[in-house]
Amino acid sequence: GDDTNVQVVSPRPGYFAAVWTSRDSLGNWVGTDADLVASYSSDSGTTWSVPRVLNGNAAFDSSDDVDVTIAVDEQGRLQVAWTAEAQGRELRRAGAGSRLHGSNSLDFGQTW
Repeated sequence: GDDTNVQVVSPRPGYFAAVWTSRDSLGNWVGTDADLVASYSSDSGTTWSVPRVLNGNAAFDSSDDVDVTIAVDEQGRLQVAWTAEAQGRELRRAGAGSRLHGSNSLDFGQTW
């Protein structure tokens, strides 16, 4: 797949969380539009979790999910923000265009 805009933070010592934009279909589970993907490591980056898609509509949308950014607060909570850019039929709908989305994790990136 075509992966871009990788962002990595460390919510606490030994833990890392990564988010990025990917055009990989993840075994045809999602389309080939750009989707937001996340993974985490709890062993200082030696191993990483299976990447999971953060945008819940990835299986049926055609928007490119781009411009991802991730932040961690003083308690280790993660916040991710990204832009969904409407494409094709979504762009033609009234009011369609770019939309800001977000997600958070309270467990160092294990769930969102």
